Amino acid sequence: SLSDCVYAMGSEMFLGPSAGTYNVISFDQRGMGRSEPTFVVDECMKETHDPELLTLQVNYLDEQSVRTASRIYKQRNLECWARKDFLLNSTARDGTTKSYHFLQYSGTRQLAEDIERVRRLVGDQKLSVYGISYGTTVMGTYATVFPNHVNLLVLDGSTCPDNDIVDWIDVLARSMNQRIDYFIASCEFGTQCGRKNMRSCVNKLNNLLQGNAKDLMDTLALSPAKALIITTVVVFAYEDISAVLCDATEEGDYESIKKLLQALFEPQGVILKSLQDPDVDSHSKPTANELWFPQSKEDWPFSGYKMKASGSVCQDIIFGQDKTFGPYDEDLYVKTLMDLNLKYPGAGTQIPMFSPQQWYSATYYWPEPTPLSPIGNSRLTGIIAGQVYDPATPYICTQEMRENFKSATLLTSRSVNHGLNSAFDQGMRGGNGCISHYQRYFEQGYIDVPDGTVCESDAIGDVCTINEIITGQGCIGTHGFFDDDDTVPDDPPVLSE
Repeated sequence: SLSDCVYAMGSEMFLGPSAGTYNVISFDQRGMGRSEPTFVVDECMKETHDPELLTLQVNYLDEQSVRTASRIYKQRNLECWARKDFLLNSTARDGTTKSYHFLQYSGTRQLAEDIERVRRLVGDQKLSVYGISYGTTVMGTYATVFPNHVNLLVLDGSTCPDNDIVDWIDVLARSMNQRIDYFIASCEFGTQCGRKNMRSCVNKLNNLLQGNAKDLMDTLALSPAKALIITTVVVFAYEDISAVLCDATEEGDYESIKKLLQALFEPQGVILKSLQDPDVDSHSKPTANELWFPQSKEDWPFSGYKMKASGSVCQDIIFGQDKTFGPYDEDLYVKTLMDLNLKYPGAGTQIPMFSPQQWYSATYYWPEPTPLSPIGNSRLTGIIAGQVYDPATPYICTQEMRENFKSATLLTSRSVNHGLNSAFDQGMRGGNGCISHYQRYFEQGYIDVPDGTVCESDAIGDVCTINEIITGQGCIGTHGFFDDDDTVPDDPPVLSE
């Protein structure tokens, strides 16, 4: 397998002391890694893997901006489906030939069936299944379709158990909106903000940057979205200038904001080190830090595979197959996303829309989906875990997954990351974090925690920077804006002379 999942989730960090007692199996999902045909082809990316493409930096208040993006996604999906490599022929014993389309047989249901084939091959009566993120869809589907072959079950950071794409994007936008709102509110609870009404400041700052989008791009090569991240970081990281910055925003003083952005790029962008794009040469091969682990050749299965596969192409194709009720009308596509932005504005930043647009677009004009059954089983026991402010899979989905596995135990962390291995639980430093509950489950074979247990965690304002909140990242527990690099100055940039 090209995946390093076996070295991560199969390690003691995830499984706990019992890691060495399990046979951990890894193989490449259809369309990924060494499996062929591969999803990672130009037709299935069609520019959408390039986050800097201006036509995909959508303004959800501008109808034409949304329409332009919709046409790119439509063309990508139709061209991907039409790729000749995905049309496969099979000859039966009687000599008859039947044609199959690969993209109808490479979704999550087929992956669950492949896992069952592996179980039979290795001769085990039951498997202990453990999924995080999309892995909860995979292992949840396996447990739904093959419940009699499940020993222990852990689903951590769940996706939603039903497969209605419209429900999914609403829940996703709502969750990210809640995360942003809670961070702003937690700032207002305390004393670290230069202004109590920080929500209004961020909202008006976004409007000011959007209104000067062309000048931002012409003079600083910044989109309004990236400029908002940079300036908002300063608002929250430097309380002594946040009030000044908010005053400039209130007065519509774009030139002062622009001076701040220019100051942040001196000297030579060092100050913006934490906001730079990953060190990947997108026009050639992956750089050294992008190679697969363990050390495999960077040109396997073909040159640049890792760089291309690191985007959303594989997830997009799986969503196109798995989900139902995707749009087949441009007006509906546009209205759905614009209405969702009005419903969950993210303090005016539009950031709650970034992920929903990706997933909704994956189903747009997808010719023939292969919908998953709703995930769940009323008899299986296990642990369904999640974090309240998870940036990737909404905690609402964890609740719904627990409702569908009625005999399972709900385990909740108040933390802000994705997967309990990264939660900032207050007991984590002593080895007693929330994850220890299901690590003991893997070790002992029984659940020793009551249903509905909630683990305390560090406050969101103590472990997250605004950069991490605004960009939808997990939080790494650092404070403020800069890292520990001694070359980075501790003083805030000068707003104006």
